Amino acid sequence: MKAGSYALSWPLFGRGCSLRIETGNRGILRISWHFGRSGLPPLPRRLALPFRAYLAGRAAALERLPVDLGALTEFQRRTLHALRKLPPGAYATYAGLAAELGRPRAARAVGQVMRANPIPIVIPCHRVLPADGSLGGYTPGRRYKRGLLAHEGFRLDPVRRPTTIQRRRGTRSSMRPA
Repeated sequence: MKAGSYALSWPLFGRGCSLRIETGNRGILRISWHFGRSGLPPLPRRLALPFRAYLAGRAAALERLPVDLGALTEFQRRTLHALRKLPPGAYATYAGLAAELGRPRAARAVGQVMRANPIPIVIPCHRVLPADGSLGGYTPGRRYKRGLLAHEGFRLDPVRRPTTIQRRRGTRSSMRPA
């Protein structure tokens, strides 16, 4: 993979939104949102195709994209690798993900890893929720978390606080709500 910074139109977050995708030799290093003209070259076709498939409704299309988490701590890498195994249509709680890692008292630490996730959408931190089933937070904003979950087929209660989320029927995950 060629190292560089690229842009990809991301209409899911509204007109004029794009993803800024930074790549290294071993995979994607960072993804961030940008509104307005980015001035970056377009994402190479072989990397853009899975994102376009995701936008077309195939949420699993991002699962095989290469990522480079080498700059993170061991706990951060383990947490994000475990989260990446969570299939579309399923969700985990912070406590459930901590238990999956063998650290049942580390729910807050897991939350901090989600907050600092350098590769959102590809590593689906939007699928991690508080134990009460509410929407919880999301670094770019709750509106975007709600949009990603709805795009992936989650049934969301009408907008009110707290929002509760239910898994789609027929999905299974080793990380179930606590």
